[in-house]
Amino acid sequence: MARVAEQYWANVMELAYLDARLQEPSNRGLSDKDIENALRRVGAATANPASFAQRQIMLLNRIEDSINSLGSQVTVPPGSRYSRGEVIDFIYRPEARQAALDNIDSARDSLRSLQGETGTQSPDQSIFQRAMNGDDTLTDEEIAQLTPEQLDQLLGQ
Repeated sequence: MARVAEQYWANVMELAYLDARLQEPSNRGLSDKDIENALRRVGAATANPASFAQRQIMLLNRIEDSINSLGSQVTVPPGSRYSRGEVIDFIYRPEARQAALDNIDSARDSLRSLQGETGTQSPDQSIFQRAMNGDDTLTDEEIAQLTPEQLDQLLGQ
């Protein structure tokens, strides 16, 4: 139970930080107000898990768009020995970019299951029972399988 709550709030804080960075892409440090605004934008106070999931999917889509547009402003002078693609790959490592996009896809899938859009069956009751008993060995994938009602029950304890 504690692990579920900790993981939930860790994810909320990480998304809020990413959102704040998207709003302020310069190297200016983030203020407490920037983080407060980001928490509001990501829906940290949303009681309805499906609404929260929808807001997170929208944020992930924005992050994905930002990642996909990296390098769009890069220009290379005529006669340069490096192509525009080589410069972009040097600045924005393709493997790191792909890993970020893969993580976004995974997070989006987890959120869709929280919304109930995937049509998956309820998780094995044993996952919920393990969480209720304070099992801290639950994986993120198992936590993502919990229904909104089960999450409410766990977070309410």
